Amino acid sequence: MTTVDQIVARLSDELLKQVDANHLIVMVNGMGGTPLSELNIVAKYLAEYLKGKNITVAHWLVGDYMTALDMQGVSLTFVPVNDELSQAIVAETSSSYFNLV
Repeated sequence: MTTVDQIVARLSDELLKQVDANHLIVMVNGMGGTPLSELNIVAKYLAEYLKGKNITVAHWLVGDYMTALDMQGVSLTFVPVNDELSQAIVAETSSSYFNLV
């Protein structure tokens, strides 16, 4: 059986081939049927993995953001961050669901 840290490393290695940055916004997205406690376990291992790669995370998003009708699983998103995006991600919005302030 594959362990969480092995899954995180495999997914992250593939994503980092596409994202050439060392400062990121990271989303750990649940598919709807994965408990938040398990998403946080993935985030913990991901934080350790990225730290080992000297990658800093400006903002973490951990939760059910894009779901698939209670499907089990997780998706990861890495977004290179600059000052403008870092300010925009925490800006006040009128969304009732996606509001980080």
